[in-house]
Amino acid sequence: MGKIKSQIEQKLEIKLDWSIQVILLSALILLVWTILKLVGVINTPLLLQMVPYVAGFTALASFAIACGKVLQKMEFFGKDLEQVKNDVKELRFDFRDLEKDMVRVKTKVDIS
Repeated sequence: MGKIKSQIEQKLEIKLDWSIQVILLSALILLVWTILKLVGVINTPLLLQMVPYVAGFTALASFAIACGKVLQKMEFFGKDLEQVKNDVKELRFDFRDLEKDMVRVKTKVDIS
């Protein structure tokens, strides 16, 4: 499984954490079950007919977890962006002071 995971990560250029792996596995189970059901291989009792529902629910739950992680990262990004904005404002004030100091130095040294 690790070799397949690394090959998928290289081709898709994304990191597959456990929630993405669960989504892909659930989708694969659902696809295989649907194909076998259409072909007529699966003529089973109710317990096995519940497989697509369980796989679908698992895929949706994993997708919700993955979306939650992305939203959490976006929230942290927003906080970091606010900090950067505050730092830029402070730098503007520092540059204004530096500019005033440079004018004073130029007038004392008599440089135009």
